[in-house]
Parts: sequence; structure tokens; C-alpha cells
Amino acid sequence: MNRTKYLIIGSGIASVSAIESIRKTDGKSSLTVLTKEKTAFYSRPLISYWLSGEINIEKIQYRQLEFIEEKAVNLIAEIEAKEFDFKKKIVTCILKNGKKEKILYEKMLIATGGKPFVPNNIKNLSNVFTFTTLHDAKKIDSAIKSGAKTASVIGGGFIGLKTAEALKKRGVDVSIVEMAGFVLPTLLDERSSEIFQENIRANGVKMFVKDVVEEPIGGGKKLKLKSGKILDSDIIIAAIGVKPEISTFESTDLKIEKGVVVDKFMQTNIQDVYAAGDVSEAKDFIAKKNRPIPIWSLAYRQGAIAGENMTGSRTVYHGGIPMNSIEIFGLPVISAGKATPEKPSQSVLFKSDEISKKYKKLVFEDERLVGYIMLGDVERAGIYTGLIRSRTDVSKFRYELIGENFGFISVGEETWKKKITPIEV
Repeated sequence: MNRTKYLIIGSGIASVSAIESIRKTDGKSSLTVLTKEKTAFYSRPLISYWLSGEINIEKIQYRQLEFIEEKAVNLIAEIEAKEFDFKKKIVTCILKNGKKEKILYEKMLIATGGKPFVPNNIKNLSNVFTFTTLHDAKKIDSAIKSGAKTASVIGGGFIGLKTAEALKKRGVDVSIVEMAGFVLPTLLDERSSEIFQENIRANGVKMFVKDVVEEPIGGGKKLKLKSGKILDSDIIIAAIGVKPEISTFESTDLKIEKGVVVDKFMQTNIQDVYAAGDVSEAKDFIAKKNRPIPIWSLAYRQGAIAGENMTGSRTVYHGGIPMNSIEIFGLPVISAGKATPEKPSQSVLFKSDEISKKYKKLVFEDERLVGYIMLGDVERAGIYTGLIRSRTDVSKFRYELIGENFGFISVGEETWKKKITPIEV
């Protein structure tokens, strides 16, 4: 039986930040990382740029071989943790060759991320792909090299739009099918999404909103939509969304709702077992309750705090602000907090310029900024997010917030020095 002081399951960004935190305090104890993938410590947000041909494979590695050596990480790739005995602190794993291996640990971090959802009516088709891992990207790349000329992307969220952009840049004829009335429905409102959609259409991508796939035709080479439209589909991308990868833990004593529930220290209900990243249900700073927030920057912060606490610290995770950013065909957008009013006590300021492709919307509650959407010009987004987190009273400069030249000078030196820390986005 192998023994390790620290065991991390998963090799995404939460895993990386946990390793860095652990090694700041404990540079010598054994640290083992298990991953189902062949490649570890790469940036999933960058796989679309690799598929489009804009970057090479080395560029998506945010930690190279030197990191593994420097941090003394025992990395075991192509292995899956299958059984857990939390009382004895033993994990039973299955290697690629089918061999079983048991690992005895002292502290464990669950960082298994999320897994994509594939609709039942297309899941068994040979030309259906997901797009969350480098392995997924390589399979799609092979399909293009084998002659695929058309693609249907099912879902107009982050993954769907980045995949569509990459495929279009590879010369593929792309259609997007979105069930909601507009793309990025969890990020944008209807007005800002229409500006965003027009930019996508202008770059040659066909869009079908308020529509769904009714049935595949000809083994999936064509898709019939509920509207009656028929789409040519050499490639089908299932990009409806991801959910926490909890399947391995569902028969254990871990407290699981939508994800693995953690406390303010990122610890689960089981002693010495922590969770971080997309698999976890951690505190939402705005909603004041636990829920999964699958955001890269939050996964990094959660992993860092979990790593600190695995070494004996008691660092508190105060909660994450739901915040997302994306750029498609050169048009950036950022949304944070409650970007859509939910009750009468909330008010809105907004300005829109469809010609210059700019849109700004601010949502307030009790003279505090609680959410925003910024499209086109996103340079000062970090200041707005800082105002949300600090719960600053913005009544004295409320209307300046919507202006083109808003910045720290509008807030006042005393306020921003004492209260506001810009948030990286």
C-alpha cells in the first residue's frame, strides 16, 4: 500500500493552487496527485485557442514539468479513484491497465471538477463530442482533419460559444442551437445578448435561439430542430453545461447536494477531507448560501484556502462572487453578481450603444452595487467587482458609475484606500 500525507484527486486549477499553498508551509511531506487524464496541470479555458490553431500545446500548460519536480509532487496520471474508506483513510484506485492500487492518506482534497451533460437523444451518436478537456479537443481536431466540414453546437453558453469560435476559425461551417431566447442566458440580459449575437452572426456563425434538437437524421449527420429546420452536422458538440463530478462519491458518507458541500474552511463533513473547485458547493458571497459556482478564478482561490487548511491553518473562505468573462470574435463581456434585478428594492442604471458594440448595466440594492454587465469596454470591471465585495455605499457617486470615465478618482481617495480592493478578472 502506498502512503502519502496529502492526497489530491484531480489536476485542475484548484489542485495547482492547493499544491502551492501546501508547499509554502510544508515543503517536505509526501504529496500525491491522482488524475484520470493523460495530461495534467493545463488550462481548460485555453483548449479552444489550441483547437483554433492560435496557440501550440505547450502554451496551455500553466505548470510545466519543473513545477512537479520543484514541488515534489508524486503525479499519477490515467488513474481513477473508485472506492473510499474515510475511517481508515484508504482510497482504492484503478490504473489504466486495470490494476488496483490502494493509497493511505492523512489529508485529502477532492478537486475532480465538473463533467458535461449530453442529451439522451444524441448521446449515442458517433459524431457527438463534448468540449471540456484537452482529450475532447484532440478528438474534434482529428474529426476536422478527417474531413468534417459542418458542425452543430448544442448550447449557447461559454463552452458552446468558445467551441463555435474555434471551429469557425478552422474553416468549419458552424450553427449554434440555444433553447433560451438568447445566448449566454446566465450571463447577459436580452439587450446585451442581442449585441453579442449580432457580432457572432457577423463572423459567419448561424444561430438558432428558442429552439432545440428534436431528432438526429442519418446517424446524426443531420439534426432536425423543433422549428423544423435541418442542420448539416458532421460534428455535434454537446455544450449544454457541466455539473459537479460527484459520481464516485455518491455512495459514500460525504454530504452531497448538487456538489460536495464544504464549510468556510473548505472542509467537508468528513474530518481531514476537503473539496474545492467546480465539484464543490461553497459559499456564494451575494446569495449568502452554498452553491456550485463553476468559475476558474474561484476554483483557484478555493484550492489555495483548502491547501492552507490541510497544513493546519484556519483560513476562512468568505465566499465567491458569481463572475464570468468571455471574449468571442474580439468582443469581450463581463458579468458579476446579480446582473438581473430580482426584487422591487433593486434598481438599475444602463447605457447602450449598438453601433460601437458597448453596453453597461448596473444593479443596485440599498445604495450598494450588487451586480453589473459590461460589454465592449471592460477595463474597469475590477473596480466594480471590488465595490460589490466591499459593500460600499455608492450613493454619493452612483450616477458617475455609469459614465465612460468612471474610476478610483470618482470614488474618492479615502473610500478606495480604506474599503475597495480591485478584483482581478
